[in-house]
Amino acid sequence: MGWITKAEYSYAPGSYRLYANKAGIAEWKRYGIQDVEGNWKVKLGFDNRNESVSYGLQQLKLSGLTWFYLGPRMNGLIGPEAGVFFSDDVHVALALDVQARLELASSQVEEVIGVPLGSLPDVYLVGDQKNLDLLSRATLVNIGWEGGYYRSRGFKPGIYIKANLLRAELESILVHEYLHHVNHKLVGLKHESNLPRWLDEGIASFYEYELGLKRPRPAAFRKPMLSSADDAKAAALSGTIFPLSALESGNEWNNRSDLYEVSLQYDQAYMTVRFMTETFGVSSPFTLLQEIATGADLPLALQTTLKLTYEDFELQFVNWLSSWEDPERTRTNVYFQSLNHLMNETQEIYDQRDDYLNSAPIDRYETYEKWVSDAEKIAKELTDITPPESLQDIHYDATVCFDLLVRWLTLEKSNSINAANDLIPELDSRKNLLGSSLHNIKIVNNLK
Repeated sequence: MGWITKAEYSYAPGSYRLYANKAGIAEWKRYGIQDVEGNWKVKLGFDNRNESVSYGLQQLKLSGLTWFYLGPRMNGLIGPEAGVFFSDDVHVALALDVQARLELASSQVEEVIGVPLGSLPDVYLVGDQKNLDLLSRATLVNIGWEGGYYRSRGFKPGIYIKANLLRAELESILVHEYLHHVNHKLVGLKHESNLPRWLDEGIASFYEYELGLKRPRPAAFRKPMLSSADDAKAAALSGTIFPLSALESGNEWNNRSDLYEVSLQYDQAYMTVRFMTETFGVSSPFTLLQEIATGADLPLALQTTLKLTYEDFELQFVNWLSSWEDPERTRTNVYFQSLNHLMNETQEIYDQRDDYLNSAPIDRYETYEKWVSDAEKIAKELTDITPPESLQDIHYDATVCFDLLVRWLTLEKSNSINAANDLIPELDSRKNLLGSSLHNIKIVNNLK
């Protein structure tokens, strides 16, 4: 058994250390989508005593499922709007979750576009890459590096996904492929050849992140979103960015094999659509699709909808990308740097204290007086920092931690050693918890 961070950027097998929150409660959630049916036990260690919590998992039972072979055996869950079909190595509960997520995504996109999108596509889920390869061969699709794909027509059109993924990545692929369905539906079969791949992939990438940020674990979507944006910006600054004309052809897109180029084409497509939404309005990419649906080629569609030539559009995009900054991350980084600086200053106090205890004693009162004064200054500086709304809880944790440091040093200064020692477990826990939170901020926001 292992543990996954809320932002889904690391997996830690084995034991996991927890710290109490501001209410003094140690709590956790286990995202066990791959857990098998049976009896499970969580072992808890509290200093000198051990406890355990047992629970059972049962497979969700559904009746009336259809089944067929499409490479692997596929079980059918027919919903009111679309079917979800899944191989034997995919949990029934996951199929239900996917169905609900697809319906929610449809309503969210309809709200942006302002027009009904009609029926949902069918979804096909398999539990590993081997079965996805079997599905792709059965549906005559060359998937290459992808963890999912969308078929707009032909034999069994729909969304095909490898489902042995963490929840955020699975939802990202589902929403991404669903947006391909939306794009092709808006353009129509007759004019699909006029749909540039960068626009198709850009819209899909933009909304996999945008809708993901509204989910219960937004950090799991924010991290790859910012990484993608930063890579595209770096390419713009270094001059290695693709000309948009090189990202129009689906064949050229699919035939790229260099991993850097494969990643960059998605990054650039995402940021091109983000440029459109931030500059011309959130509905502008779909307005462009609707113009293409009238038979207009890309240059004419851009001129009609955005009043720009293709060349001017690309020039404005590259200039925008070269100086782009995420406003939320900018605010987060200002706070992160300030709090990280204060944390480093508290560490200096800890280091000085360790050196003092391991060396010949000097004037105890003056030494502790300085440490208390330094700690009080740190606590005061924290009150002068205004955190972003999303970091209010971390700011509270820092306030409690720094105030506790002042109390601890004050007790040691007055030789109240027993009372000071009683604070050490809580102080250590809060210090570690705050350090973990800062690390999480850095990772999620791709800070240097």
